[in-house]
Amino acid sequence: MNFVLCVHYDIMKNEMINFNSINTQTKVRRLAYVKTLMTMFLKSSYYPINLFYKKIESEAGKQNDDLLKYINNKGFIEVSKTGNSSKPYIETFLALKLLFTQNNMYRISKYGRVFNILQNELDIKTDNYFLLTTYEKAFLLYSILEKDGLYLQLIIELIEEKKQISIKDTKEVFQDFILIKLEESMYSLDMSSKLKKDVLLRIKRIKNWENPKRYLEHIIEPRVNWLLDLGFLCEDNFQKNILVLSEKGLLFFKEIKTSFDINQNFFTLIHRVYFDNTVVSLEKNDFALVTNYLEKSFILFKTSAPNRVTASQAILYTCYMMLFKENRIVNFSTIQDYLSSKENRKFIYDWYKTEQDGSIRRKK
Repeated sequence: MNFVLCVHYDIMKNEMINFNSINTQTKVRRLAYVKTLMTMFLKSSYYPINLFYKKIESEAGKQNDDLLKYINNKGFIEVSKTGNSSKPYIETFLALKLLFTQNNMYRISKYGRVFNILQNELDIKTDNYFLLTTYEKAFLLYSILEKDGLYLQLIIELIEEKKQISIKDTKEVFQDFILIKLEESMYSLDMSSKLKKDVLLRIKRIKNWENPKRYLEHIIEPRVNWLLDLGFLCEDNFQKNILVLSEKGLLFFKEIKTSFDINQNFFTLIHRVYFDNTVVSLEKNDFALVTNYLEKSFILFKTSAPNRVTASQAILYTCYMMLFKENRIVNFSTIQDYLSSKENRKFIYDWYKTEQDGSIRRKK
């Protein structure tokens, strides 16, 4: 079985690209805290860096009762004198591009804005703050695959290969497992010299970890807890520190073990993993709905530039609304293709490969 190195596949070059990972700390275990951070930006558009940590700690404390009732209550954000309890979470969501810093201020990113808009538009709740809705799982999974696909996919693959494995054993074997899979990818994938150089550099760094056990603590603990929050691990086994893929986890692994492209397949993947057959594929007459949501994005994501929206925001918003409101599967690339086609008579679409984003304007 070939290891899937990353989440984008360049068909023209026949190679995998953009294998990413982010730095995390052991504490960052509960994905639901993203809601705490994002809702702060409904109150203000920015926060001074030195004040934001304590504000998050104060806000997070309101959810303590729910965390104590959750499947796993590790990863508390507590009130501290320094703000160090919330800092690891803030840094993780910063790395996932849901926040950014500017002039010593934390601000919500373009993707964070999509999250907040959708929270309001979909208005779906669960009985426990830390029990994520299907939409929240989908949104967070998208961000993780984009920015941290390497480690998440490798952990999933290791669990699938072993069928069940303790968290302790996962930490002991994971360094060798990463190296084996990366080295295998050098032979199983037709790589450009640049990509091969990147993989070799990653292999060298992993071999040179000074304290692998300590380093792996910070890699494994957050991500296995994320897999739990996403519904990909069996809860009963997890409470015994044993990792076993749930039915949804097995479906997820099945979807990503081949050439998975987040732009072409992500919402299809979400349908197959989280939904039953009530969701159907997009048909030609459904593009009227797509157009309506793109139109609405001009109001929701209004910018200083008149008659213009950021393409990634409008397209992602439309994809999520089509799936969660209209029960239709439409992927990012499908909307890109539509905007570039003669069928599109309402919008002017520009996409810049170097920025991996663009703009949509209304035709006058």
